[in-house]
Amino acid sequence: MKTITAYQCVNCGHIMYPHHYRCLNCNGREFEEIQPSGNAKLLTYTIVNELPWGIDERGRVLGVVEFENGVKALGLIEADNPKIGMKVWLKEMEMAGEIIEILGKNVKVDMDGIFLNTTSDRLYQITEKKIKQINKQQKISVPKHDAKMELKILGYRFEEALPEIETFLDDAVVNGLLMVRIVHGKGTGALRAKVRNYLKTNRNTEEFFSPPPEAGGSGVTVIKIKE
Repeated sequence: MKTITAYQCVNCGHIMYPHHYRCLNCNGREFEEIQPSGNAKLLTYTIVNELPWGIDERGRVLGVVEFENGVKALGLIEADNPKIGMKVWLKEMEMAGEIIEILGKNVKVDMDGIFLNTTSDRLYQITEKKIKQINKQQKISVPKHDAKMELKILGYRFEEALPEIETFLDDAVVNGLLMVRIVHGKGTGALRAKVRNYLKTNRNTEEFFSPPPEAGGSGVTVIKIKE
């Protein structure tokens, strides 16, 4: 854990983190440095999704914790000691999932039928209550049984793949999906470039990006669907 230094007012004992030039409780200006001690209790947390284009930090889970001696701090909340069945939030996909397999630091997550191999440091633990809140806020409808979240067009020419892509995106909108993937492979990059040029003109596409290497990297395009 990164060292945290909080400040306790000499006059009234009020604890502040980070430092402020005066005590917010009594306006005193003399402080003693203190370190957090004991276990920390999570007070509240949120999932950050809305950031400027180009900042690849979507899906970060920020939480406020309080230590036993009263020090409060804001920081990233990660899944500590992942367990099979744990509900987690995947940063790179901006989706909730369930851990179904653990091999050392490698974790396999089930996201409504899409299986992703990742590492525990990319997972953030969330509760069933938070999942319901996310679903309610984002108005996620239950997709039809045949709705797909991933389209593979490996070996296709763009002209052959285009009808499949159009149908795939239309189905995603109809079924209320917010995030889908197109697997086009790396190769020369020509197919990826044509797919992304098309996505720039597609009315249902809000944005798109490449996932981390372990989720396909430049061989995959993740598409965020407009709500």
